[in-house]
This record gives sequence, structure tokens and C-alpha cells, in this order.
Amino acid sequence: MLSYKAIFSQSYNSPESVEFDPVGNRYIVSNTNGGQLLSVVPGQSPTLFTDAVTAPYGLAERNGVVYVCDDKRVKGYDLSDASEVFNLSITGASFLNGICAVTSGNLFVTDFTAKRIYKVNLAGNSFTTVVSNTVSTPNGILYDSLYNRLVFCTWGSNAKLIEVSLSDYTLTTIKTTSLTNIDGVVMDRCRNFLISEWGTDKIHKIDSTLTTISALFSVGINNPADIYFNPSNDTLAVPNTAANTVSFFYVDSCVVIDNSAIAENNALAFEIKYTQGFIVALWNQVDSQSTLDVLDITGKTVFKKQLNPSELSENYLQINTESWNSGYYIITFSASGNKAIRKVFVSN
Repeated sequence: MLSYKAIFSQSYNSPESVEFDPVGNRYIVSNTNGGQLLSVVPGQSPTLFTDAVTAPYGLAERNGVVYVCDDKRVKGYDLSDASEVFNLSITGASFLNGICAVTSGNLFVTDFTAKRIYKVNLAGNSFTTVVSNTVSTPNGILYDSLYNRLVFCTWGSNAKLIEVSLSDYTLTTIKTTSLTNIDGVVMDRCRNFLISEWGTDKIHKIDSTLTTISALFSVGINNPADIYFNPSNDTLAVPNTAANTVSFFYVDSCVVIDNSAIAENNALAFEIKYTQGFIVALWNQVDSQSTLDVLDITGKTVFKKQLNPSELSENYLQINTESWNSGYYIITFSASGNKAIRKVFVSN
């Protein structure tokens, strides 16, 4: 059962990390100096989730359990009743900081001081060191399922985003910045990176092509730590360590439709609209040879249709995407010997 103290409001004391609780539709915050995990509903005072931690840092949720880096241990608490369900000592660890969960059922944890990355096997209650020297100081970490990789951010000047291949654990720097002390890194629905930086006390966006860095938020930001992005409502949660606050921002930095042609040398009019679960394709001309093809990012055909004008009462087609994986798709429309290509990001 939840501690009786949970009914009383609590205070933030060096909040470090935020994670979303899909069971209770709330956020969990690690209160580092308070030695607590707090339960937070935006706009309300935080309450106690558990005080069975000592110095909690990074948080990660998987299958109804919130996992936390606590000193030199990784602990897990059932989100339904705050009971401890996992407790593993990372022998030889120095300062466990960032943590993320992957679909295989493992956790990956950064060691800030020792410059290592550990893999925690939940089923086996064991760990292995998969990166013995990150070279740069690792902080926040995320899992990118599209490329089967980890991405972590680094502390220090000219802070970086570094990729860890999950096939062989090799490191590749994917972005070197002019920023100082990046604490947290997340990815939005369109694969832009959002990062928290202490050097200028700002939240920045690195676009999905890794070309442009732009500042998103600075007001109210004070030593922003391990941020969390909620894709269900485009909310960015920011723990401000020095200000003892947690800020929630709406982030609309995701352009889900690109109606400019990828390859088109004609005046064929073709437009794509996307709402959750459906793509609507609209066109200005169609003939008996017209086709509509949709490919995923790997080149696999996920939808194909011959557009017979005698069977079409309108100049549009609705495609159900509810069973598709989230990600980019390429849509090709052919008519009258011409071709138009569009791309769309589907978020399911």
C-alpha cells in the first residue's frame, strides 16, 4: 500500500528526473535531496510516491514499474502500490545517473563518474558493463527503436550526442554542439531531439537531420535536469534542479506532413492530410492506371491500391493506419503518366 504520508503535499528538493506513469496518468519525479519519489499531476502539489530511496536520479518506466538509479543500485517500484519489486546493486559503480528501458526487457544505465554504460537484465536480476569507457561524461540516455540504438548526451563543454549501437556497443558521435553541460535528452514524435542544458539554462531542439540547434525555452529554466517528453499530448516535463520546480511545456515542434514533392516534375496536384489513425489522400486527376502506394522507412510496401475512377465517387481516399508502427512513410501517387511523392509521419 502507499505510505500514509502520500496524502500530504510535498516539496521539490533538487528534482532530477521525470517519468510518466501510464497506470495512474501522472508523472513521477525523483526528489534527489529529499530522498523521495514524488507523484505529480500538472497544476497540483506533488505528493509522496515512496521514500524508500536515498539519492534518486534517473527514472524509466516499463510494464507498470518505475525504475530508478539510487546511489549504486537500480531499484524498481510497482506503480499501482509503490511496493519494491526490483533491487540490484551495480558492483563497481560510481555515480549512476541516466537510465532507459528497451523493448527487449533490459535497462541501460549511465555511470557519470566512471564513464560507463551498464546493461541491466531484469529477468536475470543481473548486469553487465557494455561500454567500459564513454570517453565523454555520459548523462541522460534514450532508446531509439527505429535504429536499434541508444543515444546519450554528455556533460562538459562542446557537449555531444553519442550513439551506442545495440548490435556491438560501438560508439559514434552524431552531433557535437557548442553547448555546455547537457543533462537530459528526449525525442519528439518527429524524431527531433530535445535537450536540457545547464550552460545557458535553456531547453534546445536539435532537428531530426541533426543540422539546426534552436532554443525553445529559457524563462523559468534553472539547471534543467533529466527531461521527459510525453508523445500523447506533446508535453515536455522539465525538472529545474536549482529552482526546486518542475515545469510542463507544450511542445509543437513536430511537422508531421510534408506536402512538397520529394520527386515531382509536373503539375499533378496531390495532397496528404493526417489525423490520429488515418491518412487522407486527395488528388485532382485520376485514370484507370492510377495507383497509390505507401512504403515504410525500410522500403516495405504497407498499402497499395489501384485507383479505378469508376469505383471512386470522390477525389480522395482514407487509409486506416491504426495497425502501423509509428514512423515516417513515403506515399507515391501515379496518374496520367505522372507521379507525385509525399512523406508523412504516423504516430500511433
